[in-house]
Amino acid sequence: MVGMPNLTKFSFASNPVESPAKSVLDLGIDGIRSWFLDQRKGTLDTYKMKLMVVGKENVGKTTLIQHLSRKWDRESSGDHKQSHFFDSTKYLSTDGIDIDSFIFEPTMEDKGYTARRRKDKEDKDKSETISLSVWDFGGQEVYQTTHQFFLSSRAIYLIVFNLAAQETEPHVELWIQNILARVKKPHIIVCGTHYEDSCIEKEKALEQAAKLQAKIHRFFSSSVASIEWALVSTCTGEGISFLRTLVHKTVCREPQVRETISCTYKLLEGILRGRAAELDAPVITRAELLSLGKFVGHSDEETLTCCQYLHNTASIVYFQNDKALSDIVILNPAWLTQMMATLFTTKHRWISNGILRNTALAQVWKK
Repeated sequence: MVGMPNLTKFSFASNPVESPAKSVLDLGIDGIRSWFLDQRKGTLDTYKMKLMVVGKENVGKTTLIQHLSRKWDRESSGDHKQSHFFDSTKYLSTDGIDIDSFIFEPTMEDKGYTARRRKDKEDKDKSETISLSVWDFGGQEVYQTTHQFFLSSRAIYLIVFNLAAQETEPHVELWIQNILARVKKPHIIVCGTHYEDSCIEKEKALEQAAKLQAKIHRFFSSSVASIEWALVSTCTGEGISFLRTLVHKTVCREPQVRETISCTYKLLEGILRGRAAELDAPVITRAELLSLGKFVGHSDEETLTCCQYLHNTASIVYFQNDKALSDIVILNPAWLTQMMATLFTTKHRWISNGILRNTALAQVWKK
């Protein structure tokens, strides 16, 4: 395949060669050829997934993440939330989306995927650590348009609602519809919070949750890969362990959690992270990106294939197939989410009738 430049179609059916990941297949024959060329330089298996936490404001998303992550280790490398790439004190608003990175090692109960995907590997008994990038989406309505910019197929979706609140059903349905508009066959977990609230009768709450579950199943079950349910209390801790196990199992069930990549991908990722640390705004051009790719021996095509992987795993943001955006490479997704939050926010009213004038930016981004 590598030696057939005029090849336009290739079938992996009944072939012992491991098929590239979907992110590579989406690049077409040139991207696939580039991927195989890179395999000659040595490979490694990576285990990465995003957890997108969405829902209406004030339902307890951030607190829920804090409780879930108590059994996870913070990922020191590429920790977006604590990174110095973005200084929130420089800007008027820092709301919108928070990104944090954790790692966890699946238990034997979670690890059915290991036997399925590594059965032919000599090191099949080796334990794998999964890197989980957790995105905490602000729930205010003003943010929902920009949130869709970050929804992707390589993610698990946790939809949070307040059991004690009225009219939660439309908000849960709306978030499922928003996700389905961007993602084909997503894995979704729906979680009700405030289970300890004194105004809740538990039997009634369970009954209402069961009705919502039945309705969601009736309308959406054929459109999702899986949809699971949990009720929790962050005050008493009830249900947190069950939800954490549910997240682990759902992450491990997702085929894209494991991907075999060239060793040069990790090298280029490190170079891009170092370059971002040198810049006030972690943004480079396509030309500089391709130039940096040459430091690890990449051709232009190999660099672009690598960047598709880095984009899908939330290391960078780069829409290389969009003509309007193909010359903009954002080296830190957290920086982008914070910058967008300073524009689309409830904390100022510089946008009028959908228009933000250039003269207002000095006020929006004032020190």
